Amino acid sequence: MKKKSSKTILAAVVIIILLTAVLICFFSFRKGAQKQYATDPVSVSDISSTVTIKGIIRGVKEGEIYSDSQYRIKNIPVKKGDMVRKDQVLAVLDIEKLQQQYDIARIDYDSAKKYYDDTKALFETGSVPQNTLDQAEKALEKAELACRIYDIENAGEIRSSMDGVVTEIKCSEGGYAAFSAIGQPAFVIEDRSKLLLKADLKEKYLDSVYPGQDAEITAEAMDDMTAAGKVTEIAPSGKVNPSTDTVVIPITIEIEDPSDRWMTGITGKAKLSMTADAALTVSIDAVSERDDETAVYVLSDDGTVRKVLIDTGINDGDTIQVTGGQLAEGDKLVLDPDTYIFE
Repeated sequence: MKKKSSKTILAAVVIIILLTAVLICFFSFRKGAQKQYATDPVSVSDISSTVTIKGIIRGVKEGEIYSDSQYRIKNIPVKKGDMVRKDQVLAVLDIEKLQQQYDIARIDYDSAKKYYDDTKALFETGSVPQNTLDQAEKALEKAELACRIYDIENAGEIRSSMDGVVTEIKCSEGGYAAFSAIGQPAFVIEDRSKLLLKADLKEKYLDSVYPGQDAEITAEAMDDMTAAGKVTEIAPSGKVNPSTDTVVIPITIEIEDPSDRWMTGITGKAKLSMTADAALTVSIDAVSERDDETAVYVLSDDGTVRKVLIDTGINDGDTIQVTGGQLAEGDKLVLDPDTYIFE
């Protein structure tokens, strides 16, 4: 019985040792297999790409025409889309009562002026005292003030402050002209001597855009009509886009020689050709974008992998520019990193 028991124990020990060896080999093989990553090195190279940004096509300037007149509008001789000149009449007001008040004030002024002139002549001959002349002068000043209060010059009209196209008419015939009281313009005039595309550029493209840079402008709403353009202005400071919570840079692109068919207030797209010389670049397949982070995974010589957060710039479809992050030329990056789970 003792020999049989000893053999049984020995057999059990051997089996345990064999199973342990198999498990060690299995996990060692599995662990080693996980480290067989496909990699691609960080390079320094020239890169170019075309970036498309959207914006609104506008005129070079917009003018809001306000009125604080308390009179009703008799006639509006212009309509939306009309070309107007500076000082052109946009609305005629009903100032009949004002005219009547002015006519009365003018009669009073003429009478006060004649009385003052007669009194002054008499004063110079010593026929009337100083206080009589003073009273006549005060009466004349009062009459002059009344004429200014009821002055009808320009009071019966609303005029344009600039050359341009009428884009909005917020007043109406028969209504009151006092739109300033509600904080709204009666008319909006747009200077279309130049057409501009106002757009927001992503912060990462800032180094690749410059004043004078060529662009191609397309208007989708107008059968994809295109025109050449140039970047004319880059804002000196950025702003936060509330919808994406990212920083953008406002830029202005002037549309060169647009045809009469071009409209304002519609969406336009601008294609910008961008280049970066001797840039740090990586394969797009090495870039991971998860949880609002952009990262790559660097494979060290000892087989360990470390995560590196990066900022990116332009890409050509195969490679992408790295504008920030602790990377160096020659670093080995794990391709398709999102297919692995790194410790």
